Amino acid sequence: MYAEVPPRVEYELTPIAYELKTAIKQLESWEINIRQELTACFKISFLLSKKTP
Repeated sequence: MYAEVPPRVEYELTPIAYELKTAIKQLESWEINIRQELTACFKISFLLSKKTP
């Protein structure tokens, strides 16, 4: 922390957190690639639920 008003703090990832960065990026890529398919599935599911008495 720095002696400033308002207080300023700088954060940095730990080495273990840096190891997770690759896995998180892979998960992000997967989500981007499957987003349209998931959206279509949710829309179909929603529409089908409206037709059920």
